[in-house]
Parts: sequence; structure tokens; C-alpha cells
Amino acid sequence: MAAGQLSLTRRALLAGACAAPVLECHPELGSESRPDAAGRVTNWTLKQVQGDGRCEERWAGALARFRAADAAIEAARHSEDEALYDRLGERHDAAIKRLLRTAAPDVAALAVKLELMFAEQAWEMIGGELCLAAVLRDARRLAGG
Repeated sequence: MAAGQLSLTRRALLAGACAAPVLECHPELGSESRPDAAGRVTNWTLKQVQGDGRCEERWAGALARFRAADAAIEAARHSEDEALYDRLGERHDAAIKRLLRTAAPDVAALAVKLELMFAEQAWEMIGGELCLAAVLRDARRLAGG
């Protein structure tokens, strides 16, 4: 009897570890059911959201916005227009913060976040502690714990 209970616990722990990355990208799975627009209750399963790519799309969008902001500030680096450079700098900072706070869909994305975090010295930014906390959440989630 004890071995059967232990086996069930191991299965539950394994299922929880495997579901954690999916729940990060798909918060609607956090509860057993959700009412739809008509008020009907829909039961969500992992199968329903496999391959929908929402987490990957959010990451790709945030990465594209950062790359665009990075290219714009690089192009204006030697500009005499300080106001333009300041605006582009603010846009760049917002884009890096958004990217660092966006959930990394995989380990490769986490590596990109870490590289950018060190290159941009995110810990010195206003609100940088939130970025660091998001990177730590990604690392723990992707590590399965």
C-alpha cells in the first residue's frame, strides 16, 4: 500500500514538473475550467494548447522589438540630435525590459536573455530587479523546479 501511494506521488510530481513550463506560457490552464464568452465552462487540457505557439509568439515579438530598438539606437549613435538619441535610448530600455520580463519558451531563449542581461547591465536599470526576477523564474521553470 505504501509503495502504491509513493508511486502515485512520483507520477504526480513528474506531471507537475512537465506541466510547469506549459502553465507559464498558458495561464488559462491554471484552473480546471474557464467560462467562455457565452458563459459555458470549458475544460482545458494540455492537448488543447499543444502547438499553439503563444509563448513563442510573445517571445519572438519582444525579441523583434528589442532588435529594432537596438538597430535604431545604433544608427543614431553618431547623430548630433541629442533629443532623438534620448528618445531612442528610452525606447531601447523599454524594449530590453519587456524582453527580459517575457517568459523564455526554451533554454536557448533563456541564454539570449542572460547574454543581453549582462551586455546591457540590467541590474543597473530602473526596474532591473524585476527583470532579474523574471530571468530567475525562467531558469527555475526550465530546470523543472
